Amino acid sequence: MHVQDEIVVLEDDYNYAQKLILPSDMAFNEPRREFLSDFSTLDLKAVPGSGKTTLLLAKLAILEKRLPLKSGKSVLVLSHTNTAVDEIYDRLSNHCPELFKYPNHVGTIQSFVNQYLAIPYFESIMKKKIVSIDDEYYNKTVEMKYEKMQDCKLKAWLKKQNEPVKFLKSIRFNNDGRLVKYINGKIEDFPLKDNQSPSYMGLLGFKMSLYEKGILHYDDAYFLANRYLKRYPEVIEILRKRFGYVFVDEMQDMDSHQFEILELFNADEICFQRLGDNNQAIYSNIVHSDNLWSLRENTKTIDGSYRLTPQIASLASRFSVDGVTIIGQNNLEAYKPILVVFDDSMVKCEVIKSFSSYVEELIEDKLEEILDYNVVAWRKEHDEGKLSLREYCPKYLQMKKNTVKRGNLEISNAQIIKGIFELIGAVCSNEFASYEGEVITKSNVEKLFYEVEQQKEHIQKALVEIVLSYRNNEIEKMEDDIRKLLAYILTICDVDEYESIVLECKGELIQEFLFIEEEATCKECSIIGNQPCVGTVHSVKGETHDVTLFLESFFSGKYEVDILSEVIVGTESVESLINNKHDEIGKFKTEIQEIINTGKTRGILTREKKIAKCERDINTIKQYSKLLYVALTRTRSILGYAINKSRYEEYLRDKINNDEWELLFLAES
Repeated sequence: MHVQDEIVVLEDDYNYAQKLILPSDMAFNEPRREFLSDFSTLDLKAVPGSGKTTLLLAKLAILEKRLPLKSGKSVLVLSHTNTAVDEIYDRLSNHCPELFKYPNHVGTIQSFVNQYLAIPYFESIMKKKIVSIDDEYYNKTVEMKYEKMQDCKLKAWLKKQNEPVKFLKSIRFNNDGRLVKYINGKIEDFPLKDNQSPSYMGLLGFKMSLYEKGILHYDDAYFLANRYLKRYPEVIEILRKRFGYVFVDEMQDMDSHQFEILELFNADEICFQRLGDNNQAIYSNIVHSDNLWSLRENTKTIDGSYRLTPQIASLASRFSVDGVTIIGQNNLEAYKPILVVFDDSMVKCEVIKSFSSYVEELIEDKLEEILDYNVVAWRKEHDEGKLSLREYCPKYLQMKKNTVKRGNLEISNAQIIKGIFELIGAVCSNEFASYEGEVITKSNVEKLFYEVEQQKEHIQKALVEIVLSYRNNEIEKMEDDIRKLLAYILTICDVDEYESIVLECKGELIQEFLFIEEEATCKECSIIGNQPCVGTVHSVKGETHDVTLFLESFFSGKYEVDILSEVIVGTESVESLINNKHDEIGKFKTEIQEIINTGKTRGILTREKKIAKCERDINTIKQYSKLLYVALTRTRSILGYAINKSRYEEYLRDKINNDEWELLFLAES
């Protein structure tokens, strides 16, 4: 039986999924039902706010009812981040327990590569266990090895490099075993071209010493995975026979090395479905201009957004790279996007404060509806004094979200919880403590302990006690509760003499990690007590806000309006800007061919340079537009865009559409 013929979705299935996943007043419409009932290989392209993840959850719930499947196939669900995986677990684990049991797998692409490819290959070749696959532990070990480096010639060469330790941390193997900078790096970009030179051999030895000890960077797992698949191609068939239903969420966030691994499931006998939106391809502080994910012929599109109002959907559509038209289906009262124009004297604090005051006046009879207010920009800080988050909000580091939901428990002050885990991770890392063979670090301690069922309840209760002590200003009790939690984790790890380690965890060390002071959090920019959460656009991807204010910032020599002014005013779309550049490229190529036909060469080089510039321009347009597309599609109600008066005068004055934008001019009183 072919997998796509194994699942027949009935009306009862739709009703079951709706009751489980959707609010009581909502139902899946026909386009969404088409996706839910289709178990062939396909792509789902879904606009922001369309409920893409909700659709995946519903499909998984329908599929889970049939587990174990008659074919013996199992289910593989992958996403790019732990946050996305956590959402799947939090919303389905109580109702669909079989989905999270062997032989099924729900996790990140990294966890899949580690578990099924990198670790088995390493252990079969090296006859030992991996110590750690973790960026933090890897980088810490690199720093220690550099300090103790005895190869004087290699160290002398490294000191000539810009930031030698950073360079050492960047070294990876490509699939052929050659050294490159960062994953997907090119041999020609590596500073040493001669792979037989003493310095190159010294770097190779440095990298191999980490590899042989089992101390790996996350990226190294992909090198091992590719080696495994190349050496033992039968592994591909084993994985294909096991996982007959493969779902990849946030496909646009996968980089090329991850895309290559996922392609092993691109086979006739597998239901391989990829979900995402190439217009939102931003992650890890990177905005990708190229589209690694090319949509299949069998692609379903969900263009209706429950989040966006028609006004904001119309504006955001112009910023889509592929020309998608978002249909805004949010029927809340429609507010025009607000263009906030400010003087140089009004940057620090005043832009956010003035916007907040304006919003309060705008909706004074509906203020209780403002629950989630976010202020975002591309750049956090800038060395050259150009605009970034720090210039607008000097206390932006203290203006992060103050609540976090973990499972069914909502714990106030996410920074406190983060600090606790970082403290415990730092102590465990210093003691080289490990759990089930994995070295504990600040970055993995929460995953190792809080998300493991047998420890979860105990740790959850401990965290509640710590937070309550903090709220009640019972600092000594809080510190004592933290030491008890640390002792609990150290005993799980069988750390010798853990009592003395706990005693050394004194108040000063605890305060170093739990640095938040209530008085340090700015209260001046709030909307009826709801202070804004201030962060980068990357940090709010996937979120929904009641109010979003986007602040222009300087990146790579430009502000956003320098690149996309015509899109902002509405005379062009991103798609038309890109098409115009492609037309220019076509014109130059035609001219080059005409010159070649005459037997001449003069003028060819000039046109080739113009083609290269057009291609760079296209990449820049895509970069900036994807960033703005994500920023402008977070809010369900009110959107602000702040721009300096000088750039407003240069690009927008007399061109801005007053029927589309509300203008708010700020000037020093």
